Amino acid sequence: MRINKRNKLFYSGLAAAGIFLISTAFLFSAKKNRDILIMTYNLENLFDAIHDEGKNDYTYLPLEFKKRNKTLLEKNCPSNPNWRKSCLEMDWSEKRLKDKIDRLTRSILKNSQGQCPDILLVQEVENQRVLQRLMQNLNAQKIQHKYLHAVLVEGEDERGIDTGILSKLPLYRDVKEESQNPILHKLRLDNNLTRGILQADFLLPSGEKISVLNFHFPSQMNPWEDRVKGLEAMNRIAEEILEKNPRGLIIAGGDSNVITTELPRMREITKEHWAVSADYIIRMEKKVGGTHNYHGEWSMLDLFFLHRRWVDSFGDASYIPDGKSFAVATVCKLQKVKNKKGQIVPERYSHPDYSGVSDHFPVKFILKAKN
Repeated sequence: MRINKRNKLFYSGLAAAGIFLISTAFLFSAKKNRDILIMTYNLENLFDAIHDEGKNDYTYLPLEFKKRNKTLLEKNCPSNPNWRKSCLEMDWSEKRLKDKIDRLTRSILKNSQGQCPDILLVQEVENQRVLQRLMQNLNAQKIQHKYLHAVLVEGEDERGIDTGILSKLPLYRDVKEESQNPILHKLRLDNNLTRGILQADFLLPSGEKISVLNFHFPSQMNPWEDRVKGLEAMNRIAEEILEKNPRGLIIAGGDSNVITTELPRMREITKEHWAVSADYIIRMEKKVGGTHNYHGEWSMLDLFFLHRRWVDSFGDASYIPDGKSFAVATVCKLQKVKNKKGQIVPERYSHPDYSGVSDHFPVKFILKAKN
């Protein structure tokens, strides 16, 4: 497989050393299946400090670079006064990047009882380099099972932000299947391409394949119809997976950008295909009403979708989603702050004073092993 600088498939971990299929016996010392923890987390602008050619990543570059390239920045920084000021003046240095990764590491660890999720879906990550750094930082912690793969396929976002997956489970390989794994399903809005839906298939300890879809749908700056296109694309991808394997185990997760008032319409579009995590989350920390808080208003932007055929029909599958385990993860003190209304809200990463983590709370759940 040839790897180019842009718009090509990247995946790493042990695969980078040429190990493409790892036996479950090697990965998991326990003979019986174990529970699998899955988390989705919008990392809020996890950029490295290197310019990616063709991407408007100028806000997240060192001040030294900006001073040397004033004309370039004057031309490419956004017109919004606040955004432009950050683009021209913020020093996204190696020191800040390291601090951001360290804070994300602490948040992920705390919210997974110190062991890290087995599958971690992330949004707003710039490229393979910085995703690899996060994986290395997590693997340096005292966790029982290490991450094997950092999966990312570069997409069409003009700033360069992508979705990625860190997995302790091996990528699924079948020489009889010609389909690519992983793959980015492109998403077109009118005549423009936007962030696509990342699909990666993994091998569960039981030997079953699980297909994981990671999405980051268009923001609230875009019309509702753009998020509809994302939801409908997710439905189609699931149909394609099940056409090849009628007993396929499928989950989707990520940042939907669907606000509270849009949830009823979202459920209508997805109800034939998916059960939604927002309907499962009934036990949340006091005063926490979602995963994102904008001017005092909560929304459950970050969601998991479980395919209904799995939930309703596959009672004999070796893994089943534990409905009671769905939760907004708010254990880490670094990631939250009390706002003027007394609400416990996500504290976004602050560049001047090195505080906070992300403007989203993660969501997690457990795949329960049937032994």
